Amino acid sequence: MIKWMSLILLVIFLSSCFTLSLDSNVPVNPIQPAVGHYSNGQLRFKGEYYNGYRHGTWTDWNGNGDTISIVNYNQGELSGFFKIWELEKSFGNNSQVVLDYALDYGEIIIKEGCYLEGVLNGGFKVSYSSGRLKESGSYNKGRKDGKWTKLNSIGDTLHIINYSLGDRKGLFTIWNHYSHEKLNDTTRNDFKIKHQGIYKFNRLNGNYVESYPNGKVKCSGAYIDDNREGDWTWYFETGVIKESTVYKLGQLIDAEKLEDANDN
Repeated sequence: MIKWMSLILLVIFLSSCFTLSLDSNVPVNPIQPAVGHYSNGQLRFKGEYYNGYRHGTWTDWNGNGDTISIVNYNQGELSGFFKIWELEKSFGNNSQVVLDYALDYGEIIIKEGCYLEGVLNGGFKVSYSSGRLKESGSYNKGRKDGKWTKLNSIGDTLHIINYSLGDRKGLFTIWNHYSHEKLNDTTRNDFKIKHQGIYKFNRLNGNYVESYPNGKVKCSGAYIDDNREGDWTWYFETGVIKESTVYKLGQLIDAEKLEDANDN
């Protein structure tokens, strides 16, 4: 009898050990779903974790159910395509403070591009909510590279600038709007000037030209390391010379003013 009871206890013990062994070898799924909601029950975000890190596609929504971001991750690191909807910052209409004339004023913009190992890489573009293109170019390991173009909300080009690994380099063209510029005793509220020149390592170097809206040259000269250098000529909108100047290391050292009978 004792032998039988000992045998039964041994079988139970071995069985329990076998069960524990099986439980310890059960694989744990490294991928876990993640879902969040607003207090009203509206879906807020959806994605997955891989070993505790964001992985794959994550999507976020605002409280109205509109998509505000689609971002891809690779074990916690930004990787692959992304698309983000955001409200552009407003800086007001003070052109003396705002140097970037492509700024919006409270308009929704859409950013699209790709990440590689956590930094922007490859084609990148920004669009207005209307679908019109606002800005386009490319990144190379987090730095702007190649030609970048920016447009306003009605499709007018605001600038075309070339970059080399984050530095402005080569030919550029920029269109600026000057408010309340006085010409010929009249005030223009939307005076558009065209600038053309050359960048070298983020500095103006080489020939530079500004043009009036009618295509006539407003001024021309040259820069060396962001400083005006040598002969500069200024023109009336009619094309007649207004003033001749000479610069040295950015300092005006000589000037001769001329008059156009039509602009007195």
